[in-house]
Amino acid sequence: MMRKRFLAVLALIVIAVQLGFAAVATRPSLSVRLGGSFCHPTADYLKEYPGNPNIEMPKFRTSRLLSLDLEFLNLAFTLGPDKESAIQVGFGVSYLNVSKSIAYGRSILKPYNGFGAMANLTWRINRSFDLSFRYRFFQCFFSESSARFIAHEFELSPYYRFADLDSVKLFVGTPVSLFWKADSVSVNAAVCFLVSVDSLKIRGTK
Repeated sequence: MMRKRFLAVLALIVIAVQLGFAAVATRPSLSVRLGGSFCHPTADYLKEYPGNPNIEMPKFRTSRLLSLDLEFLNLAFTLGPDKESAIQVGFGVSYLNVSKSIAYGRSILKPYNGFGAMANLTWRINRSFDLSFRYRFFQCFFSESSARFIAHEFELSPYYRFADLDSVKLFVGTPVSLFWKADSVSVNAAVCFLVSVDSLKIRGTK
C-alpha cells in the first residue's frame, strides 16, 4: 500500500513539474540494435565442468546480436534559449537475443535470451547529435536448456538524427558495449535505430 502511494505521489510530482516548467520534457523511445557479440570466456568457464579433461577453454567466439529497448520514462532537461541541447535521464526495459556462436571445431557457444531493466543518461549535444550511456541488468536463459544466469551490460553510443517529423525524431547510432557475466566477457558492436517522441513539440512549446 505504501509503495502504491509513493508511486502515485511520484507520478503527481512529475506531472506538476511538466506543467509548471515548459523546459522539462518527457522523451520516451523505442530502439533496435543489430550487430555482433564477440565473447571471450574467462577461467570461470572451466569451473562449470569440474573433473572433465575433455573441456578446454573456448577460443574467442562470434555470435549474432539482436536487442530491443523500450524507454518508457525519460526526463529531458533542455539547455540554452533554443532548447535544442539537453540532458536526458531515462528508464525502461530491454530484451536481448544472442545466437549460437560460429563453430570452432566442435565448440559452439549456446544461444541465449535475456530480459531486464535499462537506465540511460544522454547528452543531446545539438539538434543532430546525441551521446548516450546505457546500463542494462539482464536475467538470461539458454535457448536449449533450463540454465539461467545474470549479466550486466555497459554501453556507449553516438547517435545522429536523420529525420525530424516535428514531435517524432529518428536516430541512427553505433553502440559499443561491454557485456559481463560470471564466466565470460563480451564486446557487443551494433547499428541501432531509435524512435523518440518529444512532449515539448506535442504541447506546442518552442
